Amino acid sequence: MVSRRELAAAFQLDEVLLFRTRHARICTVEHDLKGMILAINPLDSQQQAAVSAPNAHSVG
Repeated sequence: MVSRRELAAAFQLDEVLLFRTRHARICTVEHDLKGMILAINPLDSQQQAAVSAPNAHSVG
C-alpha cells in the first residue's frame, strides 16, 4: 500500500492538497501536454452546489 506522502511525492503534489482532493466530490485537474499534473483544484461546497444545480451546464 502506498502512503499519502509517497503518492504526493510521486505526482509532485502537496500532501495536504492531495488529501483535500481525495475527499472532494468534484475537482478539476490541469495538466501539460505530456500529462504531468500542474494543478488540482477541489471545488468547495458552494461551487459544487452551482455545478449540481439543475440549470447548470458544462463549459467547453
